[in-house]
Amino acid sequence: MPRKKTDDAKETEEKTSPPAQEAKEPVKERAAAKSGAGNSNVLAALSYLAMPLVGIIVYIVSEKDKYARFHAIQSILVGAAALIIYIPMIFVSMVLMFIPVVGWLIALIIWLVIGLGGIGLWILLLYKAFTGEKYKLPVLGDYAEKYAG
Repeated sequence: MPRKKTDDAKETEEKTSPPAQEAKEPVKERAAAKSGAGNSNVLAALSYLAMPLVGIIVYIVSEKDKYARFHAIQSILVGAAALIIYIPMIFVSMVLMFIPVVGWLIALIIWLVIGLGGIGLWILLLYKAFTGEKYKLPVLGDYAEKYAG
């Protein structure tokens, strides 16, 4: 003859067995991960981390993901533009260093403005890519869109 469950056994069973709603949540998370929606945003944001090198890797890896490719190309172009701006700035700074005090201050101000502007642009692009917004820079974004496919 089967034994009846006591109240203590029922309480223990209720505490140890997960509710049905909690059991369904990991399934939803796995389905979302398989869909690739989050992966696209992560790849796009990663392309801005070490411009232009990581952008090149993301461009090669994401053949079918137009969103990630757009941000990868844009990061490559922004990285190239930064090099085009920073290399001449080094020489301008070296010339300004020959002017005592005033030249140093001018070089410092120029570097602060360009450096902080670059950091601000970098943070903005990272944020926009990670949140899923296709943020186009005025000139470079058009080229990125053209070559993203």
